[in-house]
Amino acid sequence: MGNEDVMGKKFDNKTIVSMIILVVAFAISVFGLIRNTDIYRGIIYFGQCLACVLIFTFGIMKFKDAESKIFKIVLISYALLEALRASLLNITGVHFIFGAIARFVLVCLACTCVLVADRMGNKPSKKMAIGMTILEIILYIVFLVGFPGVMLGRMNRFLPLAGVLIAASIALLQKSESLNE
Repeated sequence: MGNEDVMGKKFDNKTIVSMIILVVAFAISVFGLIRNTDIYRGIIYFGQCLACVLIFTFGIMKFKDAESKIFKIVLISYALLEALRASLLNITGVHFIFGAIARFVLVCLACTCVLVADRMGNKPSKKMAIGMTILEIILYIVFLVGFPGVMLGRMNRFLPLAGVLIAASIALLQKSESLNE
């Protein structure tokens, strides 16, 4: 029960939902990139935009990547982005505990993303991808509760949601059949 796109590839429902999630994450990241004035946040938003495009291209479309080697590189690059988020995280005006928790979760996300890339296609990879999504949700909650700047303005509440959506998309791709063809 898959849908066919223009190129004749069959997509299951999880892959289609993953596509939609990536488009929403891309839109949030572009909005953050346009609205941003801080160079470090700009780097992170640009990296998220690039990650969305690469995950869409090599995770869903699988252009000339029969063994998903390029998608593994994309996931490792996303792990690098998570590590960069941890190092560039501005914790000025944030309670020490929330800053430490946020950095710890970001480092755990980077490690988990590398493990997902390393064990892609196996059952542990699917569980780790779900764990990566749970870690992103925990990070989002830490941002909402502990970082006062996130609650200033309507869209600031949704900017950290891009990471959750990207992780959810990776988890759906791991559970779908598109990576296991």
